[in-house]
Amino acid sequence: MGGFELRRVSGVGDPLLGARYPNTGRNPPELREYVPVPFFVSKLIVLDAFYRFMPRDSDENDNGTMSQVYNHLDRYAARLGCSFVLVHHSSKGNQSGKAVTDVGAGAGSQSRATDTHLVLRPHEQDDVVVLDAAVRSWPPIAPRCLRWTFPVWTLDDSLDPAALRPERPRRRAKTEERANPSERATEPAWDALRFAQSFVGPSPATTLAVVQAAMTAGLSERKATKLLKQAEADGLIYRWRFGSTVPVQFASIPQANHAQ
Repeated sequence: MGGFELRRVSGVGDPLLGARYPNTGRNPPELREYVPVPFFVSKLIVLDAFYRFMPRDSDENDNGTMSQVYNHLDRYAARLGCSFVLVHHSSKGNQSGKAVTDVGAGAGSQSRATDTHLVLRPHEQDDVVVLDAAVRSWPPIAPRCLRWTFPVWTLDDSLDPAALRPERPRRRAKTEERANPSERATEPAWDALRFAQSFVGPSPATTLAVVQAAMTAGLSERKATKLLKQAEADGLIYRWRFGSTVPVQFASIPQANHAQ
């Protein structure tokens, strides 16, 4: 496919990929009139990054604005006979506890307008991300781990895709750590049973919530994650699933018994 000059398809008038035309009040001319023909033999158009194609002074947090942007995208996709991929940035903060459709920044109308959400979130291991997706009209896609080995990402199915990197809580003050040294010395050792009894109950909780509760109690992130996996392997806790758009959760009872 031949290249094209981006400024020829982003201008005033049409809110997205708008052609340049005089402000006469009439409808904008066809996009085909402003872009080389080879551009339109493609079946996939990638907008990277999406925010760079937004009209000037628009607000990605405004539902009305974003609905109109997606309406234009639908129209272009129908006219050109192609699909659009929008490379979008995530919202601020830790993403491990969010549903797939809530990761992207901006107005909630994007969550409903998009046909497929595909996200990459940090895994607890370095140089690894978890690819997860929520699809509208296709069978659910199971999350998978990708390992970065320069210059490409490769699948690594030996890792647990549920082990997302949790947000690290602030370190406790030194005075708090030294408050009761005798009490800390007599504290029983942490094992899978004590971990399950302390941090996992009959009501399901996300991996992030369980690990953060354990870290608040003084466990390291690595230790908490290890004990969580061990507790599940020993049959002390159970994994609950609510579909591809909701993070995996854990409870002390099986999900099948919940309705009983």
